[in-house]
Amino acid sequence: MVTTSRIDSSVSSLGQNSPTAVKSPSLLTGIASTRLKPVSETNNISGLLSKNIGASLALSDSHIELASIDTARQGIKKIAGSLIEMKKIVEPNVAQGISELQPEHVAKIRLEQRKISAAMDAQFSGKRVLDSNLSEQINKENQIQFKIEGLDLNRSRWDNELVTLKIDGKISLLMFEAAKTDDELLNQFNKALAFADVSVKNDQKNELILSMGDAQWRQSSKVTTVTGQGHRFPSGQAIPTNITAVNDDIATLTKSPLPIDEHTLSTITGLINSAKGSYQTLNQLKKSEVESGAAHLQQFETEPTPFEPKVNTIMSEQKWAAAFNLRQNHATISRKTVVDLLK
Repeated sequence: MVTTSRIDSSVSSLGQNSPTAVKSPSLLTGIASTRLKPVSETNNISGLLSKNIGASLALSDSHIELASIDTARQGIKKIAGSLIEMKKIVEPNVAQGISELQPEHVAKIRLEQRKISAAMDAQFSGKRVLDSNLSEQINKENQIQFKIEGLDLNRSRWDNELVTLKIDGKISLLMFEAAKTDDELLNQFNKALAFADVSVKNDQKNELILSMGDAQWRQSSKVTTVTGQGHRFPSGQAIPTNITAVNDDIATLTKSPLPIDEHTLSTITGLINSAKGSYQTLNQLKKSEVESGAAHLQQFETEPTPFEPKVNTIMSEQKWAAAFNLRQNHATISRKTVVDLLK
């Protein structure tokens, strides 16, 4: 088969014409009898296409965000429902001092735990829409903050102290140098912890608050070892310690068996409040995104010759080469689809 080359009126995203290889000459049927358009008219059509394509892409992004928000809202509602059911079981037992549940209650707790786990894994376009603290994560992955007991800047630092952290098999060396200020130490610690994909800052109590991505937090063993030099931590002895999330972590309620005590009840109550707050935030995000999408949709409504009729004109005049290039280079969602998505 002989391959021919042509330059036609197709417009790339940068508005430039480019040669395209056509394997089948039959695609050019009808082109010979087509009158060439003046440059000014071609540029007008190009501008029209670019404007409508830009609006289509913006609306497509808006649809993705709306879908992510709705997925998160559904997940939050399911989780909140399961948390309330668990509280109905745990609260009266704790009030009566009962630490072991009846078999039917154990089965009910496990059912709700499975519902929570499924809702927490809710994703859209390959990304989780809720983090381990029940906060929404629509456009980016959230960082989960945690503490390690005994690790803070509240020390005299008369002497230098080297503290070795081992988190999920990754070792970081933190040197508490007597001559360094707190800000200098934090900058130094962040460099040391970068290998473990962990960052650190201090809070108002001068405790060290560490952070890692939500996906990494979910996979973490939640166990770390600390080795010191005989000051705050014993010299040469690795002390295993659990890392604790600053905010309540939903994973603590999916353990089996679930401890029936005041701490569990407090965690359930705190997460119910977190779910309420996240749901309200998601409602605001949805309202904002719908308004943003409506502004993009207006670009279609104000155009005297919208994008879709232009395609119909090209097809009715049998400009097959132009139609072929539209399909190849300007595939977008239709106006009708956009309208339906924003309803």
